[in-house]
Amino acid sequence: MKKILALMAILMPAAASANGFDREMFERWVSARAGTGEPVYWYSEGDVKSYPDGKKLVRMEGFDAARLYWSDKSKPEAIQLSRKIYVFRDIATGEILREFNGKPVEVVKFPYQYITYKLDGDKLITWVEQGAGKTYLKIGPGQDTTVRRLGRSIAFTSPLYLDVKGAAARTLFENYDFFIHPDAKDPKEQFQLSWLRYGNRGGFSDGPTITHMISWRVDKFADLPAGMREFVEKEAPLWLKPPADRAEIERLQKQ
Repeated sequence: MKKILALMAILMPAAASANGFDREMFERWVSARAGTGEPVYWYSEGDVKSYPDGKKLVRMEGFDAARLYWSDKSKPEAIQLSRKIYVFRDIATGEILREFNGKPVEVVKFPYQYITYKLDGDKLITWVEQGAGKTYLKIGPGQDTTVRRLGRSIAFTSPLYLDVKGAAARTLFENYDFFIHPDAKDPKEQFQLSWLRYGNRGGFSDGPTITHMISWRVDKFADLPAGMREFVEKEAPLWLKPPADRAEIERLQKQ
């Protein structure tokens, strides 16, 4: 019996107490998520389906451009400066949709997200700022992100339960599973993400929808798929790179 228990201890992934973070895992998280100072790009693709029948409605594609700002590396607190953009494509043709069932389709745009990460004991504490004016929103502090070792790989799981009132009212659930494979050399193989969203997706369905996308990281805008690059270059040049600093974000918050 003792031998069996010992073998199980070897085979099972190591799990620290509670959320499982320490200084090493904190540094792995922020560098995977936002790089080390130069821009990184998390590209995503997947489907939007009606719920509960699972009918495919549209394809979804886009990316999160991010950079890391860490003012004092002696302290476990870092900032992610991000910009996100996502388009919807026709299931059959792959063309970017301008309307769906006679209604206009809007591109999902976040001109900025200002995300603060802080290590508190074995927990990762997160705050997110986005929007401007009546749509300004600060989410947090969140402390639900957990980390698990899977052999040599690492999995970070971050759920989001959101029930917002007022001008930006919405209720949704999102779950992010980030995977780091340290032995891989290519960023798209080393950094990956599975993203799931449940909630209304205006214009595509009268009821709730399920969105699932697979993501991977590239370290240059030029490494994104050609169709996405061409759209951004022609129609959304602000999203060519993430925000430069806090000053740029403060300007966006006033617009």
